[in-house]
Amino acid sequence: MTNDAERPRVPGLYFDDETTQLLEDRLAGIEQLARTARRELRQRAPCNQILVTTVRLRGDVTSLVALSFRAHLETCIAQCVRAGEGSAALASVEVALRDLLERL
Repeated sequence: MTNDAERPRVPGLYFDDETTQLLEDRLAGIEQLARTARRELRQRAPCNQILVTTVRLRGDVTSLVALSFRAHLETCIAQCVRAGEGSAALASVEVALRDLLERL
């Protein structure tokens, strides 16, 4: 696992407002689905119902990861490359991919 000190930082680069809102919306949906799964457990819902809910939750989290990574490439990495900071961009992608693959 990579610690924050190893992560390349470029001041001023972040997701655009539209992407940030999209990520926020996805997180809100994930939170709602997690609450649903918890409620199903507490209410002793049928096992297959809980299974379906948790599979949906995993799919939504995977979708969020993909969206976040794509946004990172389109925002942070692309801006670094355009600014002539290709080495920093490459290092950032390498760190992000390593972290992502360690958690799959």
